[in-house]
Amino acid sequence: MSTRVTPEEIAAFADGELPAGREAAMRDAMAADLELAKQVERHRALAARLSQHYAPLLDEEVPDR
Repeated sequence: MSTRVTPEEIAAFADGELPAGREAAMRDAMAADLELAKQVERHRALAARLSQHYAPLLDEEVPDR
């Protein structure tokens, strides 16, 4: 990526939501920058942790009101 990678791009990439055209550039940037790769992994770990924590709520019944 020729420009600075934003936190939003890191999150989008980690969540699989970065547009395909930017995804390859992000992979190249991560290969060249170990800290960037670590940031992506930290985001993925946090997302997994939050998902695991809140997963039981998906099984709860929705109240009438």
